[in-house]
Amino acid sequence: MPPAAVVAFSTVASAAAARALARALVDERLCACVSVVPGVRSIYRWRGRVESAAEWLLVMKVSRARLAALKKRLPELHPYELPELIALPVVGGHRPYLDWIAAETATGRKDDPGSRRRSNSGRTAASRAIPSGTGPRERGAGTGRSRTGSSGRK
Repeated sequence: MPPAAVVAFSTVASAAAARALARALVDERLCACVSVVPGVRSIYRWRGRVESAAEWLLVMKVSRARLAALKKRLPELHPYELPELIALPVVGGHRPYLDWIAAETATGRKDDPGSRRRSNSGRTAASRAIPSGTGPRERGAGTGRSRTGSSGRK
Protein backbone atom coordinates (compact mmCIF):
# COMPACT_ATOMS: atom_id res chain seq x y z
CA MET A 1 0.00 0.00 0.00
CA PRO A 2 1.42 3.43 -0.89
CA PRO A 3 2.16 5.91 1.88
CA ALA A 4 -0.73 8.18 2.83
CA ALA A 5 -0.41 11.56 1.16
CA VAL A 6 -2.49 14.72 1.28
CA VAL A 7 -2.79 17.68 -1.07
CA ALA A 8 -3.46 20.88 0.85
CA PHE A 9 -4.38 24.34 -0.42
CA SER A 10 -3.83 27.87 0.80
CA THR A 11 -3.77 31.34 -0.77
CA VAL A 12 -1.74 34.49 -0.23
CA ALA A 13 -1.92 38.05 -1.54
CA SER A 14 1.45 38.34 -3.31
CA ALA A 15 4.05 36.41 -5.26
CA ALA A 16 6.69 37.28 -2.66
CA ALA A 17 4.54 35.92 0.18
CA ALA A 18 3.82 32.78 -1.85
CA ARG A 19 7.51 32.12 -2.51
CA ALA A 20 8.53 32.79 1.09
CA LEU A 21 5.77 30.67 2.61
CA ALA A 22 6.41 27.81 0.16
CA ARG A 23 10.13 27.92 0.95
CA ALA A 24 9.57 27.92 4.71
CA LEU A 25 7.16 24.95 4.53
CA VAL A 26 9.60 22.91 2.43
CA ASP A 27 12.62 23.98 4.52
CA GLU A 28 10.81 22.81 7.65
CA ARG A 29 9.88 19.51 5.96
CA LEU A 30 6.18 20.13 6.45
CA CYS A 31 5.68 19.81 2.69
CA ALA A 32 7.67 17.85 0.14
CA CYS A 33 6.68 20.33 -2.57
CA VAL A 34 4.61 23.50 -2.82
CA SER A 35 3.43 24.55 -6.26
CA VAL A 36 2.70 28.27 -6.58
CA VAL A 37 -0.11 29.12 -8.99
CA PRO A 38 -0.42 32.82 -9.91
CA GLY A 39 -3.49 34.57 -11.22
CA VAL A 40 -6.17 33.16 -8.92
CA ARG A 41 -9.25 35.31 -8.32
CA SER A 42 -10.97 34.58 -5.02
CA ILE A 43 -14.53 35.72 -4.41
CA TYR A 44 -15.67 35.27 -0.84
CA ARG A 45 -17.92 36.61 1.87
CA TRP A 46 -16.11 38.42 4.69
CA ARG A 47 -17.75 40.34 7.52
CA GLY A 48 -21.08 40.64 5.74
CA ARG A 49 -19.74 41.71 2.35
CA VAL A 50 -18.83 39.89 -0.82
CA GLU A 51 -15.18 40.58 -1.60
CA SER A 52 -12.91 39.82 -4.55
CA ALA A 53 -9.12 39.58 -4.50
CA ALA A 54 -6.22 38.53 -6.70
CA GLU A 55 -4.29 35.77 -4.96
CA TRP A 56 -1.60 33.15 -5.42
CA LEU A 57 -2.66 29.55 -4.78
CA LEU A 58 -0.33 27.23 -2.91
CA VAL A 59 -0.76 23.53 -3.71
CA MET A 60 1.07 21.66 -0.96
CA LYS A 61 2.06 18.00 -1.11
CA VAL A 62 2.39 16.56 2.38
CA SER A 63 2.37 13.18 4.07
CA ARG A 64 -0.66 12.45 6.21
CA ALA A 65 1.75 11.95 9.12
CA ARG A 66 2.87 15.63 8.86
CA LEU A 67 -0.59 17.16 8.33
CA ALA A 68 -1.12 17.95 12.03
CA ALA A 69 2.23 19.78 12.13
CA LEU A 70 1.29 21.72 8.98
CA LYS A 71 -2.07 22.66 10.52
CA LYS A 72 -0.24 24.05 13.54
CA ARG A 73 2.59 25.82 11.72
CA LEU A 74 0.85 27.37 8.69
CA PRO A 75 -1.19 29.89 10.75
CA GLU A 76 2.02 30.93 12.56
CA LEU A 77 3.78 31.66 9.27
CA HIS A 78 0.88 32.95 7.18
CA PRO A 79 0.33 36.69 6.74
CA TYR A 80 -3.49 36.39 6.79
CA GLU A 81 -5.55 36.61 9.97
CA LEU A 82 -7.63 33.65 8.80
CA PRO A 83 -5.46 31.60 6.45
CA GLU A 84 -7.05 29.07 4.18
CA LEU A 85 -5.92 25.51 4.81
CA ILE A 86 -7.92 22.76 3.17
CA ALA A 87 -6.51 19.25 2.89
CA LEU A 88 -7.74 16.49 0.60
CA PRO A 89 -6.62 12.86 0.76
CA VAL A 90 -4.71 11.44 -2.17
CA VAL A 91 -6.51 8.25 -3.19
CA GLY A 92 -3.87 7.13 -5.66
CA GLY A 93 -0.87 8.21 -7.66
CA HIS A 94 2.54 7.34 -8.99
CA ARG A 95 4.04 5.16 -6.24
CA PRO A 96 7.58 6.55 -6.48
CA TYR A 97 6.21 10.11 -6.15
CA LEU A 98 4.11 9.16 -3.12
CA ASP A 99 7.17 7.50 -1.57
CA TRP A 100 9.15 10.69 -2.24
CA ILE A 101 6.53 12.81 -0.41
CA ALA A 102 6.79 10.49 2.59
CA ALA A 103 10.60 10.55 2.55
CA GLU A 104 10.91 14.33 2.18
CA THR A 105 8.52 15.05 5.04
CA ALA A 106 9.84 12.37 7.39
CA THR A 107 10.96 13.51 10.82
CA GLY A 108 14.09 12.30 12.54
CA ARG A 109 16.37 12.84 9.52
CA LYS A 110 19.81 14.38 10.06
CA ASP A 111 18.65 17.41 8.09
CA ASP A 112 15.31 17.59 9.94
CA PRO A 113 14.63 21.24 10.78
CA GLY A 114 12.92 20.19 14.01
CA SER A 115 16.41 19.90 15.40
CA ARG A 116 17.43 23.34 14.04
CA ARG A 117 17.82 26.10 16.57
CA ARG A 118 15.08 28.70 16.33
CA SER A 119 15.27 32.37 17.13
CA ASN A 120 13.56 33.86 20.18
CA SER A 121 10.44 34.41 18.08
CA GLY A 122 10.24 30.68 17.31
CA ARG A 123 10.59 31.29 13.58
CA THR A 124 13.27 29.97 11.29
CA ALA A 125 15.21 32.36 9.06
CA ALA A 126 13.11 31.30 6.07
CA SER A 127 9.83 31.95 7.86
CA ARG A 128 10.95 35.38 9.10
CA ALA A 129 11.36 36.40 5.45
CA ILE A 130 7.65 36.05 4.64
CA PRO A 131 6.44 39.50 3.62
CA SER A 132 3.27 40.68 5.26
CA GLY A 133 2.16 42.90 2.37
CA THR A 134 0.58 46.29 2.60
CA GLY A 135 -3.14 45.82 1.99
CA PRO A 136 -5.90 45.69 4.59
CA ARG A 137 -6.20 41.93 4.03
CA GLU A 138 -2.79 41.46 5.61
CA ARG A 139 -2.20 40.87 9.29
CA GLY A 140 -1.40 44.15 11.01
CA ALA A 141 -2.17 46.38 8.00
CA GLY A 142 -4.05 49.65 8.04
CA THR A 143 -4.43 51.31 11.44
CA GLY A 144 -2.15 48.82 13.13
CA ARG A 145 -4.99 46.56 14.16
CA SER A 146 -5.26 43.11 12.67
CA ARG A 147 -7.54 43.09 9.64
CA THR A 148 -8.92 46.58 9.39
CA GLY A 149 -11.73 47.24 6.97
CA SER A 150 -14.26 44.80 5.58
CA SER A 151 -11.79 42.86 3.48
CA GLY A 152 -9.36 40.48 5.12
CA ARG A 153 -10.98 37.11 5.49
CA LYS A 154 -7.69 35.42 5.06
